[in-house]
Amino acid sequence: MPAVLVVDPDPNSRADVKKALNKAHFTLAGESGLGIDAITLARSVAPDVILVSIEEPVVPCLQTIEFLANALPETPVIAYSSRSTIDIVRKAMKVGARDYLPKPVGNVELSRSIYAVLEAEEKRRMRHARQTENIPAEGTIIAVASLKGGVGKSTLAVNLAITLRRETGQSVALVDTEPNYGDVAILLNMDNVPLAQSITHVARRAEQLDRNTMLDYLLPHSSGVLVLPTATQLEVWQQVQPSDVEKVVHLIAQTQDFVVLDTPAGLNEITATALEAAAIVLLVTTPDIASLKNAVLALNMLRSWGFDDDRIKVVLNHTSAHVSVREDDIKSLLERDVFWSIPFDPVAPTCAQTGQPVAVAQPESKIAQSIKGLALAVSGMGVQRPTAKLRIPILSSDNRRRGWL
Repeated sequence: MPAVLVVDPDPNSRADVKKALNKAHFTLAGESGLGIDAITLARSVAPDVILVSIEEPVVPCLQTIEFLANALPETPVIAYSSRSTIDIVRKAMKVGARDYLPKPVGNVELSRSIYAVLEAEEKRRMRHARQTENIPAEGTIIAVASLKGGVGKSTLAVNLAITLRRETGQSVALVDTEPNYGDVAILLNMDNVPLAQSITHVARRAEQLDRNTMLDYLLPHSSGVLVLPTATQLEVWQQVQPSDVEKVVHLIAQTQDFVVLDTPAGLNEITATALEAAAIVLLVTTPDIASLKNAVLALNMLRSWGFDDDRIKVVLNHTSAHVSVREDDIKSLLERDVFWSIPFDPVAPTCAQTGQPVAVAQPESKIAQSIKGLALAVSGMGVQRPTAKLRIPILSSDNRRRGWL
C-alpha cells in the first residue's frame, strides 16, 4: 500500500487524517509540522504521497508545499484545508499541489485522491520518457448499464447513440457487448445479422485486427450510427473473453467520436470490462424498490472498484405511468443526485415492438426530447431539459373554461 507522509502543525487535525488513512488501509510514512522538519523527514522516509494542511497563516503552508515539490519532484503533494476558496486552491496548485481536499477529510475521498494523483504521476513519468507518443487518441466511451433487466437499458443505449449522432454531427458507434442475447439489432430492426459481423466473431479475432480493419465489421444504420450487434441467429452459445471485448471497444473508439456500449444486465466479467473502458457510466434504474435496491448495490460495487463518482451518472427511467417512490426519496436512498430523469411515454414500448427507435419514429415525443437533453449533457454541449408546453385556457363569455389552447 502507498506510504503517506502527513504534514500538519495541528495535532488534532493530524490525528483525524491519520484515522482516515488507517480506515483506507494506507501506510503512515511519518508526520511533522511545516517547514524544514517536513522537508528533512520527507527526504528521509521517501513517501509515495505527501499530505499538507493549509490553514492560516497560509504563506508558510504554501512555502512548505513548494519546498516539498522541489525536493521530491516525483512525489505527489495533496493539500487539504477548511478553506476552499478558488484563490487558495489556485495558489496551492501553482506551488505544486496535485489535488485539494476539503476538511474534514473522509477515508473514501482520501483514497480516491491518493490513487488518482499516483496514476497521474505515472502518466507524467511516461510522457517524460516519451512512452506515450504512440498511444492512440480515443473518442468518448459511454457505457449504459444496469444490475436488473427490464429497466429500458438497451432502449436508452440505442436512442442515445442515434441522438448523439444527430445532435452533435460527430461520428458515433453503438456496440452490443452481450455476445449471445443482445437486443440492439432487434431494437434497430436489423434482421439476420450474420455471425461474421457480430461482437462474438469480432471479439474472437481481436488480436488480428487494427483500427482500420475494425471498420469493416461495423454495420451502418440509416441514422448514421455504425453498429456492432449480437448475431440474431446463433445455434450454440458462444464463449467470449472479456479482454477481447475490451480490445474491440478501444479499437472502435480510435475511429469514432463517441462509442455507446449496451452492456449485459448484471455485473459479470464482460460488464465489468465495459465499465472499466468507459469514461462515462450511465447506471439505469426505475423508480421501484427492486430496481433501486439493485442500483444501490451497483453503486457500492463500483465505488469499491475505485470508480470516481463523477464517472457514474444515475439515470432514472420511468418505464411505467405508476411511480411508487418519490424522486427525493430516491436521492436519499442512493445518497446522490439523479443525473437524468426520463419521463414515461407510451410511444416507447410501441416503437420498441416495431424496431423503430423513438429518436427516429417520434423525435418530438417526451421521451425523445428527454434523451436529446441527455445526449447534449454527456457530449458536453450543455444541459437542455425538455420544457412543458404552456396550456392556455379558452374561456367563454361568462368566463367558463371551454378547452385548452
